[in-house]
Amino acid sequence: MSSGLEDLEYLLPPEITAAILSGGESRRMGQPKDTIVLWDGRPMIDHVRLTLKQIGLRTLVVKAPPPPEATQEPDSNIIYDTYPGLGPLAGIEAVLASGLGSGYLIAACDQPLLTPAILCTLLGGNLERACFYLATDGKTIHPFPGYYPAGVLPAVRAVLKSQRRSVRKLISLLEPAFLPLRAEDEYSIQSLNTPDDIALAARAYTT
Repeated sequence: MSSGLEDLEYLLPPEITAAILSGGESRRMGQPKDTIVLWDGRPMIDHVRLTLKQIGLRTLVVKAPPPPEATQEPDSNIIYDTYPGLGPLAGIEAVLASGLGSGYLIAACDQPLLTPAILCTLLGGNLERACFYLATDGKTIHPFPGYYPAGVLPAVRAVLKSQRRSVRKLISLLEPAFLPLRAEDEYSIQSLNTPDDIALAARAYTT
């Protein structure tokens, strides 16, 4: 199967860094999503990591802070939420505050069906401007995967301090570029939020 990379007519800029958000709990799954093993025996997050590796980006993983008594091996590619418990917006803040890139391609750990082409296309425009996919209904915005330039960090922190701490609120402030999502890519961009989602994806993957 083609990766879609052969259709890309530009090289990824070296100052772009990728990140995977994995800091949240999942009540519907009954366990943290980054620990869930999929149909091929690999953790869900590893699918996302491999796709980002295919496009040649350094990949950070954002996690909730470990308990004080935990022993952690040093890993320069793992960063921790500065605002634990405040959802994906806090993960975005941690990524942008890392100072490890001029822009960040951010995906969620529950998006194992992403393709290199879907990710790379977000980086084809003005890299000083945020960029997101617009669903085929013309209204729904997909915040992940999304491109977040480092310069939006003040806006992220302002939303974190506001009454409405949501990624969609952030996006409304950024004047981003929107890319129309092709109908055939709706499946690949979805998040697997429940055991039923995983079962459906597994059937599609193995047939």
